[in-house]
Amino acid sequence: EPRRTWIPGHYEVRHERVWVPGCTRQEWVPARYEWRIDHCGRRFQILVAPGHWITVTDPGRYETREVRVWVPGYWATDYCGADRRDFDDRRGEDDRRGRADRRDDDD
Repeated sequence: EPRRTWIPGHYEVRHERVWVPGCTRQEWVPARYEWRIDHCGRRFQILVAPGHWITVTDPGRYETREVRVWVPGYWATDYCGADRRDFDDRRGEDDRRGRADRRDDDD
């Protein structure tokens, strides 16, 4: 007769590969200045490019994340190393695997 054993529930860490969508953000580009020298030899600074905002789009990507999940407990059937067909035949159940019935082999 098969023996039933309770396997208690437990937490398990699983790795899942998830899609993280890209995003659009605004970045400030500071103004750019350069030093110049006039015809008298004096240095002065000029604005080459004013500061401005640019839109940057980061592409989406896959990430692997660790997720802690609860695996519920369950009853497991232990056949003590015997072939499951032995128990099916004793109860008179059909062998659905296409193998010959063991009771026919005893003749």
